[in-house]
Amino acid sequence: MAVVAHLNLAVGANTAVPTTLTASNSFVYERGKNQFLIISNPTGGGIACTIDGDGGSSVKVPGLGAVTVSSGYSVGTIAAGETVVIQLDSIFEYLKGTISITGTDLTAFIIN
Repeated sequence: MAVVAHLNLAVGANTAVPTTLTASNSFVYERGKNQFLIISNPTGGGIACTIDGDGGSSVKVPGLGAVTVSSGYSVGTIAAGETVVIQLDSIFEYLKGTISITGTDLTAFIIN
């Protein structure tokens, strides 16, 4: 299992060392820490990516009622050469419990 690396920003230049995702991946999220997940596709084709915490089921949304988050947050297909940045606090309802991320051969890291 690959665990996505964290980069703790310091003053000046910072070097990120991304984790290459495999068939089974996880990461640690701390709500309220303004963490950013950076996912890149270094391959020649599109790769689908989903982020899913195993503790999410449904949340009440004003005007909609209960909305399920149990199938995870679909990032969608990340095109070849594309990079996606996700502010993790914006999807916190999907990040309860043990978090997995799919997308074999994508690279990822978290900025704290």
